[in-house]
This record gives sequence, C-alpha cells and structure tokens, in this order.
Amino acid sequence: MAPPQRIVPIVQDNKNAVLLRFPDTRPNEVTAATLQHALLRGLELTFQLEEGETYTEPVPSRDRRNAILVYEATEGGAGVLSRVIQEPGKLAEVARAALELMHYENLDAAIAAQDPGQLTTDPDARCVKGCYRCLLSYYNQPDHEYIDRTDSEACRLLLKLTASTVHTEERRQALPNGLEPWVEAIEAWGLSQALRQAN
Repeated sequence: MAPPQRIVPIVQDNKNAVLLRFPDTRPNEVTAATLQHALLRGLELTFQLEEGETYTEPVPSRDRRNAILVYEATEGGAGVLSRVIQEPGKLAEVARAALELMHYENLDAAIAAQDPGQLTTDPDARCVKGCYRCLLSYYNQPDHEYIDRTDSEACRLLLKLTASTVHTEERRQALPNGLEPWVEAIEAWGLSQALRQAN
C-alpha cells in the first residue's frame, strides 16, 4: 500500500477589469457613489447581466474615491468589459441606459445640449434619490446614504459619457513617453509579451 500523499489544489483565475478615472478633480462622495452604481446598473441593463455578474469598487478606498474599478465577478466572465473597450460607442450606450434607469426622460435633448437641467423625471417614478428599481440594490447597501440620482454632477458626467467614443490605440499613443505608469509596469514585468505569445 502506497503512503498517503499530500495534495494541495491550486486554482488560477483571470477576470476582466476596467479602471475608470474621474476627469479633473475628484468628485464628492455623493457624485462618485452615484456614478459608480449608475454605470454598474447601466452595464447590467445593456448586456442583460444578472445582478452580481459584475462589481464595482471605489479606488483607492471608499473614503477617497479617485476612480471606479469595474470587474467581472463570475468565473470566466461574460466578456462585457472587453466589449466596452473595443466597441467605440458601447460606453455611451451604457451611460444612456443608466440615465433611463434613473427615471429620466427627455434624454435626446439633454444629451444634445449636454445639459442635466434638461433631464426631466418620469412622473410615475415615485423615486426621490434612489430606489430598488433604479440604483439601489442589496449589493450596494453600504453606499445607500450617498446614492442620489438627482445629483447634478453625476448626471453631467453621465451625459458626457453618452456623447463619448472609446479610442484605445489613440489614447496609448497620446500618453507622455508613450506609456503611463500601469502600462510601464506591465511592460517591465513582461506580461504584455507573455500575453501576445499566449495568443
């Protein structure tokens, strides 16, 4: 009889992630939290995802929201974040879906004018700052006190995104010295070359 052997299972997992940084200055907690959860709900609506398939986290922390990390939480991922980056108009579609979900009407005029003042609330919404039909969910309970669908800065940023187009290669070429710190680190670690060889 063979002696018992110790077996240590090792699991390796890859997840798609996108880091969205705020332009200019860091927004207040209400704007940042509202935008974070509006974009998540917009993703779910646009790609017909179940709640919990994608998550968002404030970066670097809940107290200092400088950016939003969006990542696919399910094993293997649904590939939606790749589509947001690769399809030029997909982020705009996500932002529009978020505004619709937030009970706003008159979207075309507000988007054309880039004026949150032109957004009108659906009279049948029965929602003040947020509800479980729009931005509130079981997953974002710690942020319920900050979420406010009527926050004008969050609406302004969402309107800007509805008029946006994603340009990946142009963005990379426009960076100082050709690369920004994260991309420099990836290059230094040899990960980009490893990924090209794996494909």
